Amino acid sequence: MQAPPFTLDETTLLVKRQGVEVRLSAQETVLLTIFRNHPGAALRKHDLMTQVWGRKAEWMDDAALVQLVSRLRRSLAPLGLARAIVTVARIGYRYVPPAQADEPPHNAPRDTAAHAAIAHCVAREGYGEVRCGAVTVRVPQLEYRLLRQLLAQPHAVHDKRTLITLLWPERPGQDDTNLMQVVSRLRRKLIPLGLHRQIVTVPRVGYRFQGAPHAPAALHSPKTGSAGRRATIRRRAAAVLLVTCAMSVALAAAMTPDIFVILAAFVMDLTRT
Repeated sequence: MQAPPFTLDETTLLVKRQGVEVRLSAQETVLLTIFRNHPGAALRKHDLMTQVWGRKAEWMDDAALVQLVSRLRRSLAPLGLARAIVTVARIGYRYVPPAQADEPPHNAPRDTAAHAAIAHCVAREGYGEVRCGAVTVRVPQLEYRLLRQLLAQPHAVHDKRTLITLLWPERPGQDDTNLMQVVSRLRRKLIPLGLHRQIVTVPRVGYRFQGAPHAPAALHSPKTGSAGRRATIRRRAAAVLLVTCAMSVALAAAMTPDIFVILAAFVMDLTRT
């Protein structure tokens, strides 16, 4: 029997392929195990349902199996295996293992040169220093540990549970609320480096660090900011002058209220430009 292009741990429910790792549900793990043990064979819906749900399958509609297969395909998408589960009309499903080189994981490393310009090290008091180009920021210890893990395998998907265990080894069973907060704080810290958008959320799985870093946003110098404020003051002064002139013209020419409202709206539009 051909070896599957992935490794499946039925205890932790983790499936891994070429450095990309995702966590399945218990039912998804059972179904994938069946497909792994019967590569290329057309498996009938009733047989699959019996192996997944046991005696309950006798009173279940095959819509439950259709939904389970759909969820499994979505879970396997980061591994490049979503199309490996093929529907066999009027029968069931078939698992067709892709060749290792034919369909690489969607998140497999493609370009590590983009990360060569990112340097980081541990600074004093547990802080980490991250440098990209000429810009350096200090990152708190918890956020820095997360960043190191993401940079260790660029483009690879990091499972939420694995990251939680890394950050809080004494509380690995907690929900992902704290992890989401740490990710949010890390993104804010990386804004000056233009790296905040490189931490990508993978729905139902976790996070990955992907893509070439964006150039840090240019900071306005005090001189440029002062010039902008002076221009704004001049525009507002001109608007006040125009409103005053308009009122004078309205009184002199007995302008109707509707025309005056239109003229005032036009003047206010000028102040926004």
